Amino acid sequence: MSKRRSKKEKEEKKREVEEKESRKESKRTSGRATSGRRVSRKSSFDMDQWINERLDDLSSYLQINYLGLDRELMRAIVKRIIEILWDEDKKPDMERLSSRIRRNLDKLRSIISQMILESGVELSSEQFEYVASSDGPWILSYAPTLYRYALKYGREDLLSNLRYLWVKWWTQSRDSEIPPECPRCGFNALMPDGVCIVCGYSPAPTDLLKHYRFDDYIDKLVSRGDINRIKTILTRGLVLVSSLGIKSPDEDKSKYDLEVHLPRIYREKLQKIIEQVSR
Repeated sequence: MSKRRSKKEKEEKKREVEEKESRKESKRTSGRATSGRRVSRKSSFDMDQWINERLDDLSSYLQINYLGLDRELMRAIVKRIIEILWDEDKKPDMERLSSRIRRNLDKLRSIISQMILESGVELSSEQFEYVASSDGPWILSYAPTLYRYALKYGREDLLSNLRYLWVKWWTQSRDSEIPPECPRCGFNALMPDGVCIVCGYSPAPTDLLKHYRFDDYIDKLVSRGDINRIKTILTRGLVLVSSLGIKSPDEDKSKYDLEVHLPRIYREKLQKIIEQVSR
């Protein structure tokens, strides 16, 4: 009897130990599952609401609060900038965000200007000045629009900057060769068909010859004694107009050079020069 009880007691103790171990394992498993759920939960917040509550401050940091932009456009601009500068999965810290804005303000200005142009809003004088003083490849698409605003507001000073940016981004984004300058708008935008892609002007031969100082070009040939070149121009009845000025038709022609046929008054002048030199 005592042996059977001893054996039975041993079996009961073994079961108790196994049950205890089972309960411990169950707790550990439950803890891991709960912990996993806690890790998988990410803190979230309403970005749009956060921006709305701070829109005035954020627009001030970006230095666009004085532009009088529509609040919907302002909100879209601010949101885009925050998406660029703040990729952390938590609510932005205003101090750190404003610091990033200050460090990148020039680059952000280009993005903001493009968004203003893409919105299609009628630009006020302040908005036009802001955009025209910025720098970005969008100039190649929006030069016609900006040229009209420059005329509207009488801003020749800003036109000079736009022309510079046009050449800069043309050579960086489109072609290493530059088209001739348009006599009307001053942009290097005359295409091989003779039409300016900024202002739409199609200059007459006389306009081009005056703009590119044909008479001065001929005077230089005379002073150098290069009469043969003058004869070539008269024989061919034309000159080439490039971004660098007038060229003789016997010089290398680039893709944007325009053939400008000489009106009769210019041909007669060349004929007189040749006759005078030949005497």
